Amino acid sequence: EGWSKSGLETYEKLCEKEFDLLFLDINMPKLSGIEILEKVENPPYTIFTTAYNQYAIKAFELGAIDYLLKPFSEERFNSAIDKALSIIRSNGPYPRKTSSRNRRKKKMPGSSSICSTPRTTLSFKLSKESILTT
Repeated sequence: EGWSKSGLETYEKLCEKEFDLLFLDINMPKLSGIEILEKVENPPYTIFTTAYNQYAIKAFELGAIDYLLKPFSEERFNSAIDKALSIIRSNGPYPRKTSSRNRRKKKMPGSSSICSTPRTTLSFKLSKESILTT
């Protein structure tokens, strides 16, 4: 449940369930990590884990809290986790882009309609179920 095989699957999971933290790659089948963050109304805190340094500025413009270039060390990974935990504990949920509680339909290229639901509340305790990895 907490991992995806494609960008489209990741997007669909983000529409269906709330996550506190998202580990996101750039290069994925069907949708890139950048496209996912552009389309999700209320994304979780996001750490990119990728081999592509040229997307770092765009990732930060979309609200990423860290950007890990592969291959990365355990120390660098732990630093990103510490940063994420600190931000989540200090700021709470990612700021809402909309206050509407209405479900919104978005048409994705090559797919049926996908609903996008604004996030409600977040747990401040991270667990395997509150983290989505791609």
